[in-house]
Amino acid sequence: MGNVLEQQLGPRMVLKQRNYCDMTTGELYSILLNECNKTSDTITSLQKGRRFDERGRSLLCQLTIDLEKKLHKFNKDMVGPVHFLDRADSEALHRLRNEVARLSEENKRLVIENKKTETILKGHLTATQSGVSRKSTDNAQRATVENNSQKQRSVTEKENNDHLKEIMKQLNSRLQDQEEDIRLLRIKNESAQSFIKSLSEKTEKIESENKTLLEEKEVLTKRLSKIVSERLVDDNPAIADLSDPNRPQKLGEFYSELYDNEWTDAFDALTKSGYDDKDAIVTLRLTLINVLEFCKSKSSNLLKKTEEAVNFLFEEYRDFQEKKSQKHLTLKRSQSEQWLKARDSSFDGEPDECVDVQKRWKPKYGKQEPAKEQESEMVQKHDVIVQKLKVFRKEVAESMVPMVQKAYIAASWKSECILELKPFIKKCIFLGWMMVVQSPPMCLTTCEEGERFDKNKFKEYTKSGPTVDFVVWPALYLHENGPLIGKGVAEARK
Repeated sequence: MGNVLEQQLGPRMVLKQRNYCDMTTGELYSILLNECNKTSDTITSLQKGRRFDERGRSLLCQLTIDLEKKLHKFNKDMVGPVHFLDRADSEALHRLRNEVARLSEENKRLVIENKKTETILKGHLTATQSGVSRKSTDNAQRATVENNSQKQRSVTEKENNDHLKEIMKQLNSRLQDQEEDIRLLRIKNESAQSFIKSLSEKTEKIESENKTLLEEKEVLTKRLSKIVSERLVDDNPAIADLSDPNRPQKLGEFYSELYDNEWTDAFDALTKSGYDDKDAIVTLRLTLINVLEFCKSKSSNLLKKTEEAVNFLFEEYRDFQEKKSQKHLTLKRSQSEQWLKARDSSFDGEPDECVDVQKRWKPKYGKQEPAKEQESEMVQKHDVIVQKLKVFRKEVAESMVPMVQKAYIAASWKSECILELKPFIKKCIFLGWMMVVQSPPMCLTTCEEGERFDKNKFKEYTKSGPTVDFVVWPALYLHENGPLIGKGVAEARK
């Protein structure tokens, strides 16, 4: 088929020979027809030349084998890559393959018969050498056998050619149907791709909008949660703000650790410096109470000063409302020129005269329609402002602890004081400051000597008994008359 391809496609295309399944139906038909015609012409030429000798027979056999190989390759290339045939097409191709296999077996059978015929002819040729009298008879028999064999081969080849043409016709029909199916599938695929692209764009847009909405929802949820939590926690000690690291429950834990650690170190330092046990206990208890009172005083002053600053602004507002003073709307001409960096040509007068800024708010020509005065905004009530200031004070409380500690130590500490007491005092300041900024503030409670020992409020120090001898460490409460947060320590007696 190489020569046929060279004739159909030219010498340049032969170098890059295409696969049969890549060719059009017309090209396939032309190639197979030319190949079959070539084989048929060769057989006809051999018949006309009466090439019935051994060389002609070998050429005929080789020609049949070559044609079989080419048909097998053609069948393999055409059928192999097809993956989109339906069940009916697959069965038809299977039948065609079986038919090609049958024809191949038939060709092999003919080759075997040819060999047998050659053997018979050789036997006849050997017999003719024994006598001249039998020569003519042998020649006639050999001619008869050759003629019969030639006729049989001609009939077989004709049947094979007809069958191949029928196969080609069926294949052409199948190929045309498949090409039409492929064209329709490509159209559907393009439509599907376009639809998928449109859906992808819509999906991306929806995802973007959804992401924006989720972000807005998260922001609003946080704001709402913060507002709700503030409203619940404000002056409501029964509800704890779990996001606050210095909430009352945590301060209760801190209070117990302060007694277990820093209190013990300070107690040892006092006893080593000459104090007896009871004096050391009283000293540390008085230190804690003094620090708490100091924190209460400074916290109240801070709140009062902040409240005074806010009240000052409200007083200014009231003064403006009552006196309608507009002095703040005037500027001296020299001052206005200083800010403008140039002489104000729109104002004529002495340098010391004042410029009324309000006049420049009014139109130069015509009259401005008086606008309806909007109702003045409601001024927040005094207790609401104070509550907001308390919240602010609590939010910045931890960052203010170092300043409170510095102020207390600077006012109270002297060089001859026992150095080991300083960590205890600083921890007491932190505890006291965080207690007084709570809303309402936390408090400490003691008991009197001789009272009944309440184990629900105090732990025993070194002795047990029904009555209290003295208090070692006060009890911590959520607020005055509130629930217990941390137990105190007291010495009991019988």
